[in-house]
Amino acid sequence: MPHVRTVAAAALGAYAALQVLGRRAGSTSAERRTPLPGDALVPHPQLRTDHAITIDASPEAVWPWLTQMGWHRGGYYTPEWVDRLLFPQNRPSLGHLDPSLVRDLRVGDTIPDGPPGTAWYDVVEVAAPTTLVLRSSTHLPPGWADRYDAAIDWTWSVRLRRLNGARTRLQLRVRGRMSPRWLTVLYVATIVPADFVMARGMLRGIKSRVEAGSDDAVREIAPGVFCLGPAGRTQTNVFFVRDGGSWTLVDAGWAADADRIERAARALLGPDVHPAGIVLTHCHPDHSGAAAYLAAAWGCPVYLHPAELPIGVGDLAAMGSSAGPLDRWLILPLVRAMGARRRAAVLSKGSLQGVGQPLDPNVGARVPGMPSWECVPTPGHTPGHLSYLRRSDRVLIAGDALVTMQMNSATGLLLGRPGLSGPPWYTTWNQEAASRSVLWLARLRPSVLASGHGEPMTGEETATAISDWAEGGRADRPFRGGRG
Repeated sequence: MPHVRTVAAAALGAYAALQVLGRRAGSTSAERRTPLPGDALVPHPQLRTDHAITIDASPEAVWPWLTQMGWHRGGYYTPEWVDRLLFPQNRPSLGHLDPSLVRDLRVGDTIPDGPPGTAWYDVVEVAAPTTLVLRSSTHLPPGWADRYDAAIDWTWSVRLRRLNGARTRLQLRVRGRMSPRWLTVLYVATIVPADFVMARGMLRGIKSRVEAGSDDAVREIAPGVFCLGPAGRTQTNVFFVRDGGSWTLVDAGWAADADRIERAARALLGPDVHPAGIVLTHCHPDHSGAAAYLAAAWGCPVYLHPAELPIGVGDLAAMGSSAGPLDRWLILPLVRAMGARRRAAVLSKGSLQGVGQPLDPNVGARVPGMPSWECVPTPGHTPGHLSYLRRSDRVLIAGDALVTMQMNSATGLLLGRPGLSGPPWYTTWNQEAASRSVLWLARLRPSVLASGHGEPMTGEETATAISDWAEGGRADRPFRGGRG
């Protein structure tokens, strides 16, 4: 009997611990106190749980995983043993983003949570990439509503809060009311402990998937415009643009990004389709580094401003005439100090000789392979820097003329802090010209800012935020800081 009592006490203690963990594992007391969107839908919940986790990726990188959730969709990212044991009719949760399942969620959409007609969530509030509120009255065993007059009102509130260093705090709050009373007791007794496994497993599953695939994840930031990135310490982006039945890659990252870009192209375009061309904003190694390799692999040209072409083919004199402080004071002296043979080998590596082609850089000129887009000359960072505008919806690919990462402060660069900023001063050829280019871009009133570094800016407030920042005296002097 003492042994039985010990086992019973241990079991009771474990169950009590699961009741506590099932209500709040991973969340802080401040998070549990903070109101979330959707709380008012169930104002006096009989069941409530709060779970949270920190993900080393931006909210924009996490969000697509939420949009493909659901039964016979992406699943809920719970451990595979949970999927197979509890939901054998459903397939295991996906470990990748499926472009056919990732969607632009809207109020009124449904997320299936069982075979057709059994259980589902209604999307009642959504604000990508920070807020998703789901509601259900269907999560009852079959027949209970009629047999026992059972009812349930169940909400999921998902909040993504941006942290420094391109990280995200992902919080999930569940609130519910059930009737009759015995159903409430049953659900609290079973669902709350189970939530420690289910909700915690789901958040961990999202975290592991996002962090494992963040470098290769491609997401649509505007119709026909797909962003690969931000990646690495410099949060570098490249963009796949679909226009007129063909694809174009805008910028090509660092040389080491070639494999990553190829994988993304296969996932997005299919194994037998390649971009018809590569268009560069400028010829710096974090934007043109993989261009020569990819052009050879895809059999396509690389288009750039005529003033950038000499740099692209390794002309040391052209590099010197367009150098920023870092190149002028450090990089070029080191290159010149090399022996002739080694210097020639360094300059020829990644050369665009034979694949580089000049494009028409004049204002309003059409972009090769992108007939809906026009050139916007934005000199300053380099003499031939170009941005690209789709005037129909004011989507702007800005290269380094205007970025969304604080690259002009040491802490901003090291921590990856978001914020509008001009081109990095230490690699900029002409600061005054760069300032004028930023003002010119601000006056275009872009609806989407797709920059070479940092998270793309989207939403109704984008044009106003850029204009307020640029016109507020930030763009008339050298850019040695940035702010959001």
